[in-house]
Amino acid sequence: MKVDKIWINHALTHGIVLGISLSVIEFAALYLGLIFKPALFNIFVLLITLSVYIAIRKYRETHLKGLISFGDAFITGLFICGISGLIWAIYRYFQYTFTPGLLEEIVRENTSVFEKSNISVTDKELYIKLYKTITKPITIAVLNTFLLGMVAGGSLISLFLSYILQRKELPKLNEF
Repeated sequence: MKVDKIWINHALTHGIVLGISLSVIEFAALYLGLIFKPALFNIFVLLITLSVYIAIRKYRETHLKGLISFGDAFITGLFICGISGLIWAIYRYFQYTFTPGLLEEIVRENTSVFEKSNISVTDKELYIKLYKTITKPITIAVLNTFLLGMVAGGSLISLFLSYILQRKELPKLNEF
């Protein structure tokens, strides 16, 4: 892969726009009280997939004359997800640090489902204690958002899209 100024600018631009978009959507969901709705996850996945697809396809068509290998497409998508994940993680760190009561609401939402299960009381108490211990703004930002959400999830999305968007030769046009 040829890492040049054009590739870096293209990937950085799309990564920054995606990271800001994810942060704005999460801020709007928090403001509207929709932060704990399961459909929000689907919106994030759809936005990430669509953004990475558009970015790889645009790079392929405008800068590579319609040809891109699987590896180049994968690295481009992963880099875009990494940049956007870094921006989104920084936003989430500040969101969970400066929004009073949000961490307690997360613990309450996630442990309420666990408390309804048929597990022994000691195991439930241990889980709740452990969950309260690890639920900090830095762990949510780094582990949940950046590593699991954008690096691991972004790599799966990039693998899928790289397979779809790879092109080693231009399609032949049929003549009449």
